[in-house]
Amino acid sequence: MQLSTIHVKVSGVTDNIRHIRRAKDYTQAYMAQHLDISQTTYSNIESGSVALTLDRFLAIAQILDVDTKELLAVPMPENNFPAVDQSFED
Repeated sequence: MQLSTIHVKVSGVTDNIRHIRRAKDYTQAYMAQHLDISQTTYSNIESGSVALTLDRFLAIAQILDVDTKELLAVPMPENNFPAVDQSFED
């Protein structure tokens, strides 16, 4: 199996890509042009309709000028842990 055929299947990755792309004010057409694919194909990548290959994932990170860890990051919900009673009695 070639490295380029491994698919990135991490929940939220395409949401992170979309969020960062929009924050940088990049259009889908801009991303597609730099990836040498159609805008429709790029849109399908962001929507999850088309598998995101590792090669494309790495290229997207490079275009967005972010570390791949940033694209893989899963936001931590607030109050993720139960409250801890910090009152100790001796």
